[in-house]
Amino acid sequence: MGYPLNDHAEQFAFFISRTGRDAFYTVSGSTRKDGSRIFRASLPENIRPAARSILVSGLVRDKTSKLPLSATVALADLISQQVIAEYESDSVTGEYLFVLPDAGDYAVHVHKKGYLFESLHFAVGPNDPDVRQDCWLSPIASKSGTTLNNVFFETNSYALSEKSKTELSQLAQFLRDNPEIAIEIQGHTDNVGQESYNQELSLKRCQSVQHFLTDNGITSARLSARGFGASKPIAKNDSEKNRQRNRRIEIMIR
Repeated sequence: MGYPLNDHAEQFAFFISRTGRDAFYTVSGSTRKDGSRIFRASLPENIRPAARSILVSGLVRDKTSKLPLSATVALADLISQQVIAEYESDSVTGEYLFVLPDAGDYAVHVHKKGYLFESLHFAVGPNDPDVRQDCWLSPIASKSGTTLNNVFFETNSYALSEKSKTELSQLAQFLRDNPEIAIEIQGHTDNVGQESYNQELSLKRCQSVQHFLTDNGITSARLSARGFGASKPIAKNDSEKNRQRNRRIEIMIR
Protein backbone atom coordinates (compact mmCIF):
# COMPACT_ATOMS: atom_id res chain seq x y z
CA MET A 1 0.00 0.00 0.00
CA GLY A 2 3.02 2.24 0.25
CA TYR A 3 4.49 4.54 2.89
CA PRO A 4 3.59 5.26 5.70
CA LEU A 5 1.71 1.94 6.11
CA ASN A 6 4.43 -0.05 4.37
CA ASP A 7 8.19 0.28 4.72
CA HIS A 8 11.17 -2.10 4.68
CA ALA A 9 9.77 -4.20 7.57
CA GLU A 10 7.21 -7.00 7.16
CA GLN A 11 3.60 -5.80 7.51
CA PHE A 12 0.69 -8.24 7.25
CA ALA A 13 -2.83 -9.16 8.51
CA PHE A 14 -4.40 -5.89 7.34
CA PHE A 15 -7.92 -5.58 8.79
CA ILE A 16 -10.54 -2.81 8.55
CA SER A 17 -12.76 -2.24 11.59
CA ARG A 18 -16.51 -2.76 11.21
CA THR A 19 -17.08 1.03 11.40
CA GLY A 20 -14.76 1.54 8.43
CA ARG A 21 -12.92 4.34 10.20
CA ASP A 22 -9.78 2.47 11.29
CA ALA A 23 -7.48 -0.22 9.96
CA PHE A 24 -5.24 -2.56 11.93
CA TYR A 25 -2.15 -4.40 10.78
CA THR A 26 0.72 -6.39 12.24
CA VAL A 27 4.40 -5.57 11.96
CA SER A 28 6.97 -8.30 12.55
CA GLY A 29 9.88 -7.48 14.81
CA SER A 30 13.39 -7.57 13.43
CA THR A 31 14.39 -10.19 16.03
CA ARG A 32 12.59 -12.95 17.92
CA LYS A 33 12.92 -10.86 21.08
CA ASP A 34 11.12 -7.93 19.47
CA GLY A 35 8.08 -10.05 18.58
CA SER A 36 5.19 -8.62 16.53
CA ARG A 37 3.25 -5.44 17.14
CA ILE A 38 -0.27 -4.36 16.13
CA PHE A 39 -0.75 -0.86 14.72
CA ARG A 40 -3.86 1.18 14.08
CA ALA A 41 -4.26 3.69 11.25
CA SER A 42 -7.16 6.08 10.61
CA LEU A 43 -8.55 5.70 7.09
CA PRO A 44 -9.22 8.82 4.99
CA GLU A 45 -12.93 9.27 4.27
CA ASN A 46 -12.50 8.80 0.52
CA ILE A 47 -11.31 5.17 0.94
CA ARG A 48 -13.58 4.08 3.77
CA PRO A 49 -16.12 1.31 3.00
CA ALA A 50 -19.49 2.65 1.85
CA ALA A 51 -21.39 0.79 4.60
CA ARG A 52 -20.44 -0.56 7.99
CA SER A 53 -20.50 -4.28 8.73
CA ILE A 54 -23.61 -5.75 10.34
CA LEU A 55 -23.20 -8.38 13.05
CA VAL A 56 -25.53 -11.33 13.59
CA SER A 57 -25.22 -12.98 16.99
CA GLY A 58 -27.15 -15.08 19.46
CA LEU A 59 -27.17 -18.02 21.85
CA VAL A 60 -27.92 -21.68 21.14
CA ARG A 61 -29.57 -23.48 24.06
CA ASP A 62 -31.37 -26.71 24.87
CA LYS A 63 -35.09 -25.90 24.96
CA THR A 64 -35.70 -28.33 27.82
CA SER A 65 -32.69 -27.85 30.11
CA LYS A 66 -31.96 -24.23 29.06
CA LEU A 67 -28.24 -25.12 28.99
CA PRO A 68 -25.94 -23.75 26.26
CA LEU A 69 -25.12 -26.05 23.35
CA SER A 70 -22.28 -26.45 20.91
CA ALA A 71 -24.10 -26.79 17.59
CA THR A 72 -23.40 -26.24 13.90
CA VAL A 73 -24.64 -22.79 12.86
CA ALA A 74 -24.77 -21.98 9.13
CA LEU A 75 -25.46 -18.60 7.51
CA ALA A 76 -27.15 -18.80 4.09
CA ASP A 77 -27.99 -16.17 1.48
CA LEU A 78 -31.58 -16.92 0.42
CA ILE A 79 -31.26 -15.13 -2.92
CA SER A 80 -28.14 -16.93 -4.14
CA GLN A 81 -29.10 -20.09 -2.16
CA GLN A 82 -25.49 -20.36 -1.00
CA VAL A 83 -24.16 -21.15 2.47
CA ILE A 84 -21.82 -18.24 3.23
CA ALA A 85 -20.27 -19.45 6.47
CA GLU A 86 -20.58 -22.30 8.95
CA TYR A 87 -19.27 -22.44 12.52
CA GLU A 88 -19.76 -24.21 15.84
CA SER A 89 -21.41 -22.21 18.61
CA ASP A 90 -19.28 -21.84 21.74
CA SER A 91 -19.41 -25.01 23.87
CA VAL A 92 -19.38 -23.03 27.14
CA THR A 93 -21.68 -20.09 26.40
CA GLY A 94 -23.59 -21.28 23.31
CA GLU A 95 -22.76 -18.02 21.53
CA TYR A 96 -22.39 -17.64 17.78
CA LEU A 97 -21.37 -14.62 15.69
CA PHE A 98 -21.37 -13.77 11.98
CA VAL A 99 -20.36 -10.67 10.05
CA LEU A 100 -22.72 -10.16 7.12
CA PRO A 101 -20.98 -9.53 3.79
CA ASP A 102 -23.76 -7.22 2.57
CA ALA A 103 -27.39 -6.22 3.00
CA GLY A 104 -29.81 -8.94 1.94
CA ASP A 105 -32.20 -11.74 2.85
CA TYR A 106 -30.62 -14.37 5.11
CA ALA A 107 -31.30 -17.60 6.95
CA VAL A 108 -29.48 -19.12 9.91
CA HIS A 109 -29.73 -22.91 10.20
CA VAL A 110 -28.80 -24.58 13.48
CA HIS A 111 -28.43 -28.32 13.88
CA LYS A 112 -26.96 -30.81 16.33
CA LYS A 113 -27.14 -34.59 16.52
CA GLY A 114 -30.05 -35.71 18.68
CA TYR A 115 -31.99 -32.45 18.18
CA LEU A 116 -34.52 -31.06 15.73
CA PHE A 117 -32.90 -28.53 13.45
CA GLU A 118 -34.01 -24.90 13.79
CA SER A 119 -34.03 -22.00 11.36
CA LEU A 120 -34.05 -18.23 11.75
CA HIS A 121 -34.85 -15.59 9.15
CA PHE A 122 -33.98 -11.90 8.81
CA ALA A 123 -33.63 -9.29 6.09
CA VAL A 124 -31.27 -6.34 6.57
CA GLY A 125 -30.57 -3.09 4.77
CA PRO A 126 -27.16 -1.37 4.55
CA ASN A 127 -27.87 0.95 7.51
CA ASP A 128 -29.85 -1.44 9.71
CA PRO A 129 -28.74 -2.21 13.28
CA ASP A 130 -27.05 -5.45 14.29
CA VAL A 131 -29.22 -8.57 14.49
CA ARG A 132 -29.65 -10.59 17.68
CA GLN A 133 -31.46 -13.94 17.44
CA ASP A 134 -31.28 -16.73 20.00
CA CYS A 135 -32.08 -20.33 19.09
CA TRP A 136 -33.66 -23.05 21.24
CA LEU A 137 -33.10 -26.63 20.08
CA SER A 138 -35.62 -29.34 20.99
CA PRO A 139 -34.42 -32.90 21.62
CA ILE A 140 -35.84 -35.31 19.04
CA ALA A 141 -38.96 -36.91 20.51
CA SER A 142 -42.42 -37.94 19.38
CA LYS A 143 -44.74 -34.93 18.95
CA SER A 144 -41.86 -32.45 19.07
CA GLY A 145 -41.91 -29.94 16.25
CA THR A 146 -40.49 -26.80 14.72
CA THR A 147 -41.46 -24.02 12.31
CA LEU A 148 -39.78 -23.79 8.91
CA ASN A 149 -39.11 -20.05 9.00
CA ASN A 150 -37.60 -19.89 5.51
CA VAL A 151 -40.29 -21.60 3.45
CA PHE A 152 -42.14 -19.10 1.26
CA PHE A 153 -44.98 -19.22 -1.27
CA GLU A 154 -46.33 -16.81 -3.81
CA THR A 155 -49.49 -14.96 -2.68
CA ASN A 156 -52.59 -17.18 -2.88
CA SER A 157 -50.46 -19.95 -4.34
CA TYR A 158 -49.00 -23.26 -3.24
CA ALA A 159 -45.97 -22.89 -5.54
CA LEU A 160 -42.74 -22.83 -3.54
CA SER A 161 -40.58 -19.75 -4.06
CA GLU A 162 -36.96 -20.24 -5.06
CA LYS A 163 -35.88 -18.91 -1.66
CA SER A 164 -37.45 -21.96 0.02
CA LYS A 165 -35.04 -24.46 -1.49
CA THR A 166 -32.20 -23.73 0.95
CA GLU A 167 -34.39 -24.52 3.96
CA LEU A 168 -36.03 -27.57 2.42
CA SER A 169 -32.63 -28.96 1.44
CA GLN A 170 -31.65 -28.64 5.11
CA LEU A 171 -34.82 -30.53 6.09
CA ALA A 172 -34.08 -33.27 3.55
CA GLN A 173 -30.56 -33.64 4.94
CA PHE A 174 -31.94 -33.82 8.49
CA LEU A 175 -34.24 -36.66 7.44
CA ARG A 176 -31.39 -38.48 5.69
CA ASP A 177 -29.27 -38.16 8.84
CA ASN A 178 -32.14 -39.53 10.96
CA PRO A 179 -33.65 -42.36 8.87
CA GLU A 180 -35.79 -43.60 11.77
CA ILE A 181 -37.81 -40.37 11.86
CA ALA A 182 -41.17 -39.80 10.16
CA ILE A 183 -42.78 -36.36 10.11
CA GLU A 184 -46.14 -34.69 9.62
CA ILE A 185 -45.96 -31.48 7.57
CA GLN A 186 -48.49 -28.98 8.89
CA GLY A 187 -49.74 -25.93 7.01
CA HIS A 188 -51.36 -22.78 8.42
CA THR A 189 -52.82 -19.60 6.93
CA ASP A 190 -54.10 -16.27 8.22
CA ASN A 191 -57.84 -15.57 8.45
CA VAL A 192 -58.16 -13.59 5.21
CA GLY A 193 -60.54 -15.35 2.81
CA GLN A 194 -63.06 -18.15 3.19
CA GLU A 195 -62.41 -20.98 5.62
CA SER A 196 -62.72 -23.71 2.98
CA TYR A 197 -60.27 -21.91 0.67
CA ASN A 198 -57.69 -21.48 3.45
CA GLN A 199 -58.06 -25.12 4.44
CA GLU A 200 -57.37 -26.30 0.90
CA LEU A 201 -54.50 -23.83 0.40
CA SER A 202 -52.77 -24.89 3.61
CA LEU A 203 -52.99 -28.57 2.61
CA LYS A 204 -51.67 -27.94 -0.91
CA ARG A 205 -48.73 -25.99 0.49
CA CYS A 206 -47.89 -28.94 2.73
CA GLN A 207 -48.07 -31.22 -0.28
CA SER A 208 -45.66 -28.96 -2.18
CA VAL A 209 -43.15 -29.42 0.65
CA GLN A 210 -43.87 -33.16 0.63
CA HIS A 211 -43.18 -33.37 -3.12
CA PHE A 212 -39.89 -31.48 -2.74
CA LEU A 213 -38.73 -33.98 -0.12
CA THR A 214 -39.69 -37.06 -2.13
CA ASP A 215 -37.95 -35.55 -5.17
CA ASN A 216 -34.85 -35.31 -2.96
CA GLY A 217 -34.77 -38.93 -1.88
CA ILE A 218 -37.09 -39.07 1.15
CA THR A 219 -39.56 -41.96 0.93
CA SER A 220 -43.24 -40.99 0.96
CA ALA A 221 -43.93 -43.45 3.81
CA ARG A 222 -42.02 -41.12 6.16
CA LEU A 223 -44.10 -38.07 5.22
CA SER A 224 -47.68 -37.00 5.76
CA ALA A 225 -49.39 -33.65 5.14
CA ARG A 226 -52.12 -31.88 7.08
CA GLY A 227 -53.67 -28.48 6.48
CA PHE A 228 -55.18 -26.50 9.35
CA GLY A 229 -56.22 -23.36 7.48
CA ALA A 230 -56.61 -20.45 9.91
CA SER A 231 -57.72 -22.60 12.86
CA LYS A 232 -54.43 -22.48 14.82
CA PRO A 233 -53.05 -18.92 14.82
CA ILE A 234 -49.96 -18.10 16.87
CA ALA A 235 -50.73 -14.37 16.81
CA LYS A 236 -53.82 -12.17 16.48
CA ASN A 237 -54.75 -11.51 12.85
CA ASP A 238 -54.86 -7.77 13.51
CA SER A 239 -51.86 -6.60 11.46
CA GLU A 240 -49.93 -7.67 8.38
CA LYS A 241 -46.95 -8.58 10.56
CA ASN A 242 -49.07 -10.92 12.69
CA ARG A 243 -50.86 -12.39 9.68
CA GLN A 244 -47.46 -13.16 8.19
CA ARG A 245 -46.52 -15.05 11.38
CA ASN A 246 -49.68 -17.13 11.07
CA ARG A 247 -48.89 -18.10 7.47
CA ARG A 248 -46.39 -20.85 8.18
CA ILE A 249 -45.27 -24.43 7.63
CA GLU A 250 -44.39 -26.60 10.62
CA ILE A 251 -43.12 -30.15 10.98
CA MET A 252 -43.92 -32.54 13.81
CA ILE A 253 -42.23 -35.85 14.64
CA ARG A 254 -44.81 -38.62 14.29
